[in-house]
Amino acid sequence: ADLIYCEGMNLFMITTNANSNQNGTIGNSQFLTFSNSSVGTTTRKYVVTYSGNRVLDTEYWRQNATVDEFFCLVTNGSGVHVKGPFTLYSNGNVQTTTGGSSTVDTNDANNGRFAWNSDHTKLCVAWVDASSGKGYVKGGTWNGTAFSWGSATQINWPNALQGNDWGGGVDITCERSSGKYVICYQYNNQSKARVVDTGTNGLNATLGTEITVDTGNPDGKQRIVDNFDAADTVTWAGRYTHNLGCANLVISGTSLTNNGVAQAYNYQPGDYCNIGLNAEQHK
Repeated sequence: ADLIYCEGMNLFMITTNANSNQNGTIGNSQFLTFSNSSVGTTTRKYVVTYSGNRVLDTEYWRQNATVDEFFCLVTNGSGVHVKGPFTLYSNGNVQTTTGGSSTVDTNDANNGRFAWNSDHTKLCVAWVDASSGKGYVKGGTWNGTAFSWGSATQINWPNALQGNDWGGGVDITCERSSGKYVICYQYNNQSKARVVDTGTNGLNATLGTEITVDTGNPDGKQRIVDNFDAADTVTWAGRYTHNLGCANLVISGTSLTNNGVAQAYNYQPGDYCNIGLNAEQHK
């Protein structure tokens, strides 16, 4: 499941997948919307089925007049695609027939995420190929009506990634002050991270030096977000040596420095749950 806040309509939206798995069965996705009262009470508004697509990630785009708009990264039997913009109305209904589709890759994905830059003109997609288990990143641009894409770069050439069970796999965020992206993933039973620099044109996905965030096996349970309080810094959370931890990673050029993992909770997440981490803002 994925959760975003649509600030224009003051609604939360959860995206879930049904009758699907990570290795071949697409199934359907659903958008569940909830109102948010001044005292924090949530009320479900709509459940909208999005047939024939397994949504991998959902990202807010903008408020447009009296509606909110968002994009989805999906896999659907014909590859990996960014679809949208979809429309969220003030009553909580979601229009899934608006917008278009732009193909990122022609192979299906186990999992994937994408991140916008600060003004929503550039983005970077990270995904894991469903057949090979190999991870890739690709930079793109958005001019308000159409996407353009660069070439895919393998994350950990020539090796496949680990931790793709239970909805894990890769995650990506954009550090807004530098415009650089940071990915996290699992390899050699360890938590890894590295910078992705898509250049001034946003299309050339160049990987920085890989670092080990923690030597403990994350089992795919890790997330990464921009740290809005500190420039050139992203925040990682995940399963680590001492159960559940959090770390700040500092960007310098295309290098990362790990300031150490702090224990967040003295219990491991269960097999069927994942890590949630949110420091995002849209303004």
